Amino acid sequence: MSMLTMAVLAVVQGFSVASAFPKYTDGHRPVPSTGHRWSPTKSHNRTALFWLVPYGNLTSQADYEQAWAQFGSNARPEYVMAGSAYAAKPNGSLGYATTPAGEANYGIYMELYGFPALKKMGLTTIGMVYVTHFEAIAKIVADPEPFIASLVDKANTIGLDGFDIDYEPQGVVAAGVSAGDFQDFLNKLAAAMQKNKLLLTIDVGGCPEFNAFKCSDVPDGLDQVNTMSTFGSRSVQDFKMYAGSDATALGEKWAPGFEPANPGQSAFGPILKAAAEMGAQRIATWEVHECNVGPQPQWLFDAVNDFLDLK
Repeated sequence: MSMLTMAVLAVVQGFSVASAFPKYTDGHRPVPSTGHRWSPTKSHNRTALFWLVPYGNLTSQADYEQAWAQFGSNARPEYVMAGSAYAAKPNGSLGYATTPAGEANYGIYMELYGFPALKKMGLTTIGMVYVTHFEAIAKIVADPEPFIASLVDKANTIGLDGFDIDYEPQGVVAAGVSAGDFQDFLNKLAAAMQKNKLLLTIDVGGCPEFNAFKCSDVPDGLDQVNTMSTFGSRSVQDFKMYAGSDATALGEKWAPGFEPANPGQSAFGPILKAAAEMGAQRIATWEVHECNVGPQPQWLFDAVNDFLDLK
């Protein structure tokens, strides 16, 4: 399969595909009988978020079902699947993610085919939203209600369980948005997600603060904070150095984030064990695709599942 460069995502003027999905009129997705909703339970006290970046020309649900096959054979209720589908438009509205190479239908296909393929597994499924355009950030923070309403409507329309926000906080500063104004936006977003029984996670650099994001002021409705400070960890020593004060600052909402190809097979498991010893109940993985970890190899799932099974 041909590979797509995903280093930077732009925004595409997408079209509506709402008619392709059932409408959830009550604003809340039913919990699968084997599902897990973030709060520790007797049977499942940890979770693992996978940021899914499909590579190749995937244009049907069958294509995505084949791409997710390794997840299917390893599927566990603690898996939370974040599909890269959405991006904020410069005018502050919600659009579809695309790539610099011009694959304008990338996010649309993820919505049409990728999410339904994942939902067949009965797993928690959230949409990843890129809020990276400076102009979009400024508009959303200044007038958050339309953007927030569009997220709720999207979740209700296609049955998502929530959203992961990749807002690239350095862009907040570059856009001239104050930390206080950004916190007000985050509080409103979290409250709306909580009201509508939607999960919300966010990707940040690290603690105690990362530009406009303050780890000491995480709103109740923000379920998980994925820290990118540990992204480049290649050893346990690296991880402990990069993690810094994240564990102390974020507590049970802390999810150290990794690109599994960086530590590789020999180090990924020991790093996840070290994360658990530091208090991590959750982890996040980015760039899970055949380009840098092979065809989603068994060692990756074995390491994640061992983390999930720790007491």
